[in-house]
Amino acid sequence: MNAATKETFPEANLLLTAPPGEEERVFDLAVHHYELGYISRWQPTEEERAAIAAGGPVWVSVWAQGGPPPINVFGVTPFVQAPEAAGPTEAEIQAALDGMAENS
Repeated sequence: MNAATKETFPEANLLLTAPPGEEERVFDLAVHHYELGYISRWQPTEEERAAIAAGGPVWVSVWAQGGPPPINVFGVTPFVQAPEAAGPTEAEIQAALDGMAENS
């Protein structure tokens, strides 16, 4: 069975590594660590994407001891995206040019 692949992402700020002796079974995982936990990013295979697009479920497996921890599954980035910076207006550009001309 093919499975989603892990991906790094710009907001990743920590690399989780395998415990000693588990390097062959456990892979490194780039995550964003914050006060409530960790966020990782995964890319579904083409087969998984087709199944999801057709209304199929998303299955989540979490390895944990003592019961499952709270988790979230997102279809879009959970990070707040900064709005694109607006450039100066034409009036602001002209005022700056006028000021440069007066000072030269």
